[in-house]
Amino acid sequence: MNSKKIEFGMRLPSFEKPGNMKDIIPEWYKKLEKFTGGKLDIEPSTVNVKSCIPFLDTYLTGYYVPTPVDFLVTEENGEVFVKWRKWEDPNVPLSSYVGVRGPEMTKGMPTPPGYHDKHFTWTTQLSLKCPKGYSLLITQPLNRFDLPTYTLTGIVDAENILQSGNLPFFVKKGFTGLIKAGTPIMQVIPIKNEPWKLVENENLYEEAELVAAKSSSRIIGFYKDNFWQKKQYS
Repeated sequence: MNSKKIEFGMRLPSFEKPGNMKDIIPEWYKKLEKFTGGKLDIEPSTVNVKSCIPFLDTYLTGYYVPTPVDFLVTEENGEVFVKWRKWEDPNVPLSSYVGVRGPEMTKGMPTPPGYHDKHFTWTTQLSLKCPKGYSLLITQPLNRFDLPTYTLTGIVDAENILQSGNLPFFVKKGFTGLIKAGTPIMQVIPIKNEPWKLVENENLYEEAELVAAKSSSRIIGFYKDNFWQKKQYS
């Protein structure tokens, strides 16, 4: 099967490049036990999130965009700031990597719980292009609540090249310190543009109950063995 391609181009070759989500599975997830007490039992409650394939798939799907340089988060008089080293490439003028949107631009918009109200934007340092008929879902890295920032979600049509843009984000309350270059700040998932229609299937719930009955005969692995399709991103 021929792979579809998402092309990317970097503003400077020294910046951290996008990568595959499967390469940044968080260490805390890797250390989780698959079963309570490390031992499988017949009770479903002994199966932990480490055994949940749909949860794992969030760490295997698509690509990530990292911070291009180091950032330092400080809090001064109750206000949060994001700073970076000012340096100049001989061929490129000084850049702004992070912007701030005034309150008038986000008036009435709720802030994610646990984050500062101040509305920042990532000024991305790359361009993206996807195949004809596809768009890009760009969002906070899924199930990465351990990260110090939270990027809002957007769907972008990028057939004709997505240029550097401003992607909104918030900073987690209580976090100050270094955000190292290469820290994932957004997940990119290609989605196919095709017509869809929502229809009711009166037999569907009954069919699902039959599947559930079949799955109850297995202690573990029914979903993986019968439904799961391995995601392929390289």
